[in-house]
Amino acid sequence: MSQNPTILLIHGAWHTPTHYEPYTTALKNAGFEVHCPHLPTCTGKSPPTATFTDDVSLIRQTLHSLTTAGKQILLVMHSYGGCVGTDAAQDYIYPVTSTSEPPTSIPTSNPEEKQNQKGGIIHLLYLSAYILPPGSSIQTIMDKAGVNEDLWAQYMDDDEVGLTMPRDPGLWFYGGLDEGTVERCVERLVRFPVSVLREKTGGDVWRRCPVTYVRTERDYAVPKGFQDLMLEGVKGEGVEVRVLGFEACHSVFLTNVGEMVGVVDGIVRDWRGGL
Repeated sequence: MSQNPTILLIHGAWHTPTHYEPYTTALKNAGFEVHCPHLPTCTGKSPPTATFTDDVSLIRQTLHSLTTAGKQILLVMHSYGGCVGTDAAQDYIYPVTSTSEPPTSIPTSNPEEKQNQKGGIIHLLYLSAYILPPGSSIQTIMDKAGVNEDLWAQYMDDDEVGLTMPRDPGLWFYGGLDEGTVERCVERLVRFPVSVLREKTGGDVWRRCPVTYVRTERDYAVPKGFQDLMLEGVKGEGVEVRVLGFEACHSVFLTNVGEMVGVVDGIVRDWRGGL
């Protein structure tokens, strides 16, 4: 039997890899090699200096290391991580055969490096994540959904240096979890640069790679309406997306750990069946 693919998990805004430890530990116990880099925009540094491009660059560096080592990768993206992963993955879909450059807004390896890659991404798994067309942003989806400045101010606390945090992060991210878990998770959150929400993406790997989308029905951070808008856009381009719905909050990787491992197992079984 072929070796399990490597899991590269890209975490969401306001979060750090520690929030995902119950899920990453469960994946490791199920026999997967797991990587979850800490995105530069999610340090809480004030004033913020890191940008969306910095996040994409980190994930591209990680993908380069894994693919040149021959790893076949299941890319798991949560929330804002969908923007980062979709851009970063441009040159890394398995098998890596193209030497053409992606859009200039996306940092890329040189053609010689791409020719040397042995591995690549075999599947994209979006967990209540942003799946956007090139040239759009998280702000684009909020505008389409009718989120104006007054509504934003009602739910979000922006400070004078350009960082923001949900006013009720426990409800926003962790509805349905026990009080102790919510408290621990909230304590670990970091303020996030508002400007990143307006930075436009340039990737479109979901057009060229198998996609599974986990839709969270009780989500306050990326509401079901947001998710449906994005999925309608992707499907409108003729792209097939396997959508799995869960009656869960935004942090489905915490409320439904076993089922999220099961989703990964199912993707791997299907992938092996196609080899």
